Amino acid sequence: MKLYEFTFKGLSYFTSEIKSYTIFGALCWGYRNFFGEKKLLDLLECFNSNPPFLISSCIFKKGNIRYFPCPQIEEAFPEPKDIEEYKKQKEIKKKLNYIPEDIFIEFLEGKIKTKWKLGQKIEECKGFETISIHRTIKLHNSINRLTWTTVGGQLYNVFSYFYPEFSFFICLFDENLLDEIKAVFKYISFGGNKSTGYGRVKLIKVDRVEKFEKYLNQFTQKFYTLSSTLPDSSFDYDNSYYQIEIFCGKVENFYDRLVAPILKRKVLYLQPGSILTIKDGNKKNFYGNLINVLSSRSLIDPSKEVKIYQYGYAFPFYIKE
Repeated sequence: MKLYEFTFKGLSYFTSEIKSYTIFGALCWGYRNFFGEKKLLDLLECFNSNPPFLISSCIFKKGNIRYFPCPQIEEAFPEPKDIEEYKKQKEIKKKLNYIPEDIFIEFLEGKIKTKWKLGQKIEECKGFETISIHRTIKLHNSINRLTWTTVGGQLYNVFSYFYPEFSFFICLFDENLLDEIKAVFKYISFGGNKSTGYGRVKLIKVDRVEKFEKYLNQFTQKFYTLSSTLPDSSFDYDNSYYQIEIFCGKVENFYDRLVAPILKRKVLYLQPGSILTIKDGNKKNFYGNLINVLSSRSLIDPSKEVKIYQYGYAFPFYIKE
């Protein structure tokens, strides 16, 4: 097992935040376009039982410092004594969005167990910068579908996101796949509206990151997930801290229109930063899943059934006990 960091420069806006499932979807289309449909189907078959690699969601970089999503741990802030202390705590909480890697490692070592302690560490951190995703509102014209013009149409707003520079991790169990993955990531885009220029990126570099590999191997009873994770029967939710999100994705049709439906089935995710406790006797190599979210007849060949999958494996950094 080896851990690699793929660093990208954003060249345009994105229609949504870049999550682990966004990256996996782009990678799958790249595999299909570069190596053929059979190669992609063989890869997906591996993910049903023994994933050859795991993909994280985004982390951010300022200089050489990585910033990770804040762990969802017990807050434990003391009751404020006055309005000034309340305001101070409020300012600290605003900073608990992304945390620098040295503090993140302290957390993985079991030295930080509450957000109150995390906030104190950040207050002591010289030169700390608050990290957030740049989000803007763009104005669009709606198109009259009868005349295919904007005459008589209305204006509407959409959110757009920009990442000047970002990276994510891939944990490789099959080293032979590295060159293929590099080749795909040199030429793909992320997210929707590719035909109007959204989602363009440039792969800057690929580095092995050995300092974090031990946290993927120590297999303790509790881990921090760096990916959007599907629920798993092995999780002890009563003793876990997590945020959930409901996601309903659209079927990608930029490269090819595979099926008539345009929406996939809704799925529930545990967000990156969630702290998940494993039930006694339920430890295993992988948590989460790759699930089928749409089965439909092919538009090209109606005798053929097309299955579309949604990625949801945990990217676990195990927390020292």
